[in-house]
Amino acid sequence: MKKDRIVIGKIFSAHGIKGEVKVFPLTDDAKRFKKLKKCFIKDEIYDVISVKGNKKHIILSLKGIRDRNEAEFLKNSFIEVDRKDSVELKDGEYFIEDLKGLDVLDENSEKIGVMKDVLTNAAVDIYVIDLGSREAMIAAIKENILEINEDKFIMINSNNLV
Repeated sequence: MKKDRIVIGKIFSAHGIKGEVKVFPLTDDAKRFKKLKKCFIKDEIYDVISVKGNKKHIILSLKGIRDRNEAEFLKNSFIEVDRKDSVELKDGEYFIEDLKGLDVLDENSEKIGVMKDVLTNAAVDIYVIDLGSREAMIAAIKENILEINEDKFIMINSNNLV
């Protein structure tokens, strides 16, 4: 089931003394923050006052966060947007949140596990699969992924599991 909100970043620290927060973008398009008007953090809605930064991190000023102490409270929180306000995906692109929890099948359509997470800090995304007794990782490249149906499953070439 698709969630109503999409994660686009994670707050990793406070910035300065005026309540700004540093955000690590969890989106392929960090420029999307420039258009951000509102976001959700810890299920609270915040109006975005200003956005600055680069591809590595974004600095947000949020209405209601007035000092460093309030900003520190948000550390390690995820920034979410309503799905309807998210970027439009191209064919073959998926939101990470939509992949988590999907059944993972092998090339014979046998269930081998559940998609646990997607690691995005490498040259190529890495799918983390919960196999029950252990976790496995597989690079998200054409040779490894036979099919993705975000409503039901991900089918992979199980010979390439790490």
